Amino acid sequence: MSSAYVTRLLFDPNHESFIVVKTTLGEYEVVDECCYRSFLERRFTEIAFLAVWGTQQVRGYGARLMDYNKERVNQPRLTHVLTCTDNNAVPYFAKQGFNTEISLPQHRWHSYVKAYDGVTLMECVLLSQFNYLNVPMLLKAQTMGVVENLKQVSASHIVHPGLDGRSKKGICVRDIAGLRHQAGFERHQRRNSEQERAEKHVHHAHLQRVLEELKKHECVWPFLCPVDTEDTGADD
Repeated sequence: MSSAYVTRLLFDPNHESFIVVKTTLGEYEVVDECCYRSFLERRFTEIAFLAVWGTQQVRGYGARLMDYNKERVNQPRLTHVLTCTDNNAVPYFAKQGFNTEISLPQHRWHSYVKAYDGVTLMECVLLSQFNYLNVPMLLKAQTMGVVENLKQVSASHIVHPGLDGRSKKGICVRDIAGLRHQAGFERHQRRNSEQERAEKHVHHAHLQRVLEELKKHECVWPFLCPVDTEDTGADD
């Protein structure tokens, strides 16, 4: 887009625009900007222009900009956000909930959305009861919920004291904090010897059947007999 065209978009009275500004040592710096237009009668909003300064990309500013845009236009009368994005920006919009499958009926947006050469039309469905500015807090709460559930089935959150690397004495594996239970030493000690022998018998019988099936395979002939070291000289 030429600067003249972008200027017309920004100063079009039918459009609304906002920018994200940060301060560094008292100096103001524009990080990113969004320009959009809402078509209330057709129930969608079009993002006409969105840009993130090159040196500020992959820092979360673009995601915050999009969340703010969705929250500004999120109302019962608007259900979709459309945009024609540069093909290089498709991954960014995909991360913000946009996709190339347009569910909005074509008669509602056709000839209203600004299209350009070499662009991809993408759509995001708005959730009217969702506060997009609370996305970071929501993700944090979900993460904490997952962690708490993992604690019920895992002991990975328990931190044991480290080993003394200066000690020249040997350390029994069973004496390493946390390893005794997780490695199953206590379980094996409690196991009944008769049950253990029965399990070994079952495992041995199963492995024996596997071995017999392997011996029948057509490609196994080099491994059926040990190498004769006297005839081959392969004594190492």
